[in-house]
Amino acid sequence: MVRQSQWLVAAVILSAVTLLAQRDSTARESKLALSISSNGRYFAGRGGEPAFLTGDTAWRIVVQLKREEMLAYLDKRREQGFNTILFIALPWADRVAGNRNAYGDEPFHRSGANYDPAKPDVTPNGSPDNATEYDYWDHVDFFVQAAERKGFYLAFLPCWGDPWVNTEDSIFTQTSAYAYGQWVGARYRRHDHILWVLGGDTRPEDKAPVYRAMAEGLADGTNGVNNPDGQAEYGTTLMTYHEPKKWTDSLDEHDSSATWFHNDPWLDFNSCQEHPEKAARAILGDFVRKPVKPVWLFEGRYEAYQRDSDTPPWDAWSIRYQAYQSVFSGGFGHVYGHEGVFSFGLTEPHAADVDWRRNLEAPGAQQVGQLAKLMKVLTPRQYWSREPAQELIASRIGVSPLANDPREGNDRISATRAADGSIAMVYIANGRSVSIRMDRLAGPAVDAYWYNPRNGQWRAGDEEHSSRRPFQSGLASGEAAGALEFDPPGAAASGNDWVLVLSTR
Repeated sequence: MVRQSQWLVAAVILSAVTLLAQRDSTARESKLALSISSNGRYFAGRGGEPAFLTGDTAWRIVVQLKREEMLAYLDKRREQGFNTILFIALPWADRVAGNRNAYGDEPFHRSGANYDPAKPDVTPNGSPDNATEYDYWDHVDFFVQAAERKGFYLAFLPCWGDPWVNTEDSIFTQTSAYAYGQWVGARYRRHDHILWVLGGDTRPEDKAPVYRAMAEGLADGTNGVNNPDGQAEYGTTLMTYHEPKKWTDSLDEHDSSATWFHNDPWLDFNSCQEHPEKAARAILGDFVRKPVKPVWLFEGRYEAYQRDSDTPPWDAWSIRYQAYQSVFSGGFGHVYGHEGVFSFGLTEPHAADVDWRRNLEAPGAQQVGQLAKLMKVLTPRQYWSREPAQELIASRIGVSPLANDPREGNDRISATRAADGSIAMVYIANGRSVSIRMDRLAGPAVDAYWYNPRNGQWRAGDEEHSSRRPFQSGLASGEAAGALEFDPPGAAASGNDWVLVLSTR
């Protein structure tokens, strides 16, 4: 697109945006579509009801897709039970100078060969029917608004860590990061379905002050102020940081956003990125941190990821056990990803198939919504008090493999329960038998149910049902009860995962 006008320098931009925000009488004050529960563990929706976030990584959607393609993607993910979409306004690129969207537009004007973060490339009006008006940021607007209309929350990354912040030729300094954050925050301040995510698969190291400045800018932009040297008000934002995996063989070495920023006032919830065995430990570690903050697996294994030609791709079972094990370890939700979707046709080295439309129908994507369905079994009181409960397991807990090979077995058992013991859920990754300490549940008796995470059905005897039906009733529970062994349907094998639900009602 040929631009006829240039934006002013950063100070003028900030001043203009501040005045615009002050005139915006429709902007929220402190009410968000999501809020953190009173115990600091989970998220609540607009009406105060439990909000279990089921996310999908759509990293490059605002660059790769056109408007009608975006809508098709959102409709399919909504149909499959997703309620949260992760995307990047400035995704990774081949060096800083080269990030055009599907209409050929770029995010910034240039200063020499590189982008100038003080000059967003915007044009008046923004009609999608007029190519000279419809710019890069209008396209981001379209996606943000479409997702909101369709009922999604957005995990919005203002930029990817590399190359925008964490490389030698990165364009963001503390000053420009604040200015950009303030501009983005002001532009989207009327949208209360946004969770802000800083970083982007990178450790901050010596760039931590840059990310803190961007967080301050986002908050100030959302609140309609321009005060880069002041104390920002973070009550109108929800923010986290995207940390990469900890590439070691030690189960006890793992990172998350808490590693760098847990005590920062802008960090509202923690995010980790790990393989299953480490993810369970990392999430549990953040679950017990003080001050208490929600935590989730923000990025883990991708369905259809294939390390090399000698290794089979990750399948739906690999995705399921990652999801249930992380959530039962204390996660407030889960993020799914498909190797052939998140880049939307951009060739990825570990994807055999990059047809994103076909990959939207992958089995794992069809099944991830069954976890959200299971969470609805909990009453609000049970949901808010849910906690990891490995002490319920009297038999061997088992392990998730660290190897990058889906042929490695996974027989880990993960348990969660309401604090009062009125309900417990036990995930069995490979369908082996498990012994449960019934004295850790409320008495005098509970009913037992089998939930099939592959199709969301309840198994009783030889039949499956859409509604809950116990396969055993009136099992002794409470202080004097002994351990009981439960054997899931079918033979113990990879892919035969089940959830045992024990409930007093």
